[in-house]
Parts: sequence; C-alpha cells; structure tokens
Amino acid sequence: MPRAPRIQYPGAYYHITSRGIAKQSIYLDDNDRSFFSRILDKVIRKLDWRCNAYCLMDNHFHLLIETPEPNLSIGMKYLNGVYSQRFNVRHERVGHLMQGRYFSRLVTNDSYYYALAQYIVLNPVRAGLCTRASDWRWSSFRATAGYEVNPAFLDTGFLLDMFNPDIASARKEYESFIAGAESIDPDVARTLMKNLLKEMDAVERPALSVVFSNGSSNHERDSKIADAYLAHGYTMRQIAQHLGLSEARISRILKRRREQEDASFGV
Repeated sequence: MPRAPRIQYPGAYYHITSRGIAKQSIYLDDNDRSFFSRILDKVIRKLDWRCNAYCLMDNHFHLLIETPEPNLSIGMKYLNGVYSQRFNVRHERVGHLMQGRYFSRLVTNDSYYYALAQYIVLNPVRAGLCTRASDWRWSSFRATAGYEVNPAFLDTGFLLDMFNPDIASARKEYESFIAGAESIDPDVARTLMKNLLKEMDAVERPALSVVFSNGSSNHERDSKIADAYLAHGYTMRQIAQHLGLSEARISRILKRRREQEDASFGV
C-alpha cells in the first residue's frame, strides 16, 4: 500500500526525530554533534526554518521546527543525507547511518507544543545520561533558560513568549516548567519513549516502484534516485537493479546531486 504523504503547509510546526540504523550511535563524539549542528544551521538559514527546541542524543536527535514554507522534506533530506555521508567519511565506514525515513509529527495545539518543549530537553535525563536538563550540553535547554547564548540556529522567542512577555520572567517560568518534570517516574518515562519508538518503527518506506512512478526525464529520475538512497534507505545496488543501471552509474548520479545540493545550500 502506498504510504500517506507527509502533511506540509506554510507555518506548520513539527516534532522531528531520526535514529541510527539498528539503534546504533549517530554521534561518536562532540565533533560529530558540532558538525551536525553546522549542517542544521545551513538548512535553517537556507529554508528560513525556525528551530524552537532540539536535543542531540547518542543514537537519535529531536527537533521542534516551524517551517514558514512547505519545505520540510527538502531540508530533512539534505540534513540527514549530508551528515550521514560526512560521518561515514570521518569514521571510515560504509552503508546507511539513519534508520529509513525521518519521523515527523505535526504539532496541532498548544498543549502538544508545551509537552514537546518539555519532552525534548528532558531526553538525556530520562535516558539516565544526566540528572538535570542543564547538565546536557547538546540541547536547547541552557540557551532557552538564559545560561548561555543561543546557537545561531535556535530561535527561543516563540517558546519563551508562551510563558511570559518579559524575557527574564519567561526564562524563570520555563526553567520551573522543565524542573517540575525532571523527577518523573522512570517507568512513565520509559513508556513514553517505548511508544515513540513504536511509532517510528511503523513508518514504512515506499516500494521502489512507487518512488520511481510518475517521472520520465533524466532530471526527475536522478532526483528520485537521491530520494530512494537518502530519504528511504535503499542501497545503490537495490536502486541499480530496479532501474537496470550499474552501481557505478548510480554512484556518479548521487555524487553529482550531492554537489548540486551543496552548492544550493552554500556549502
């Protein structure tokens, strides 16, 4: 059965997450997280996204993103694709890094937005990596609470305005909001994470016959090859066999597409 299309429209807010294939780590050190942050910054500036919250764990990440234009898929394909390729080069590995398609859920009301703002920065606490959200360097908590300067890609204005129009008061109320959930029952936290992982596993990738339908020109075919490889996790061999092309040809097409996308994003 063909997958349902992702809902995209101007001004939408999304909870986005991706994790490593077979639950493996996607960040092996802080250099990896720094490089991922730089790519995220490029995507946000190029596509005019607004990142309200984020957290980079070991084998997955979470983003709370507003997209003024319906371009979520474009940005996520570039973010995950480029990071995965550079990760493989740096760590001398081959194969896919991310587990299939990224997971995205539309944020439809304020209650869900508040819950996500809390859930995202408490991920390290609930995973047992630290005791307080402020202890984790790689999330939006410290900047939002005023402990440090915002990274370039983080926009805390909308989130803080939801607490108080005065920024100093808003930061105090935000910090209290997060602190009030740091001591959540570990069993409840594990259940929340288990349910999210089930939803991520349920995201099915389309068959190659679906990916390559409704396109005839070489440009359209090359774009779909990039989608199949970067967004849906198919191997070059699988794509080559489906299209009747050599793996070397698929590799050249992907290299050319990567260079074109790097140029468009100012890399």
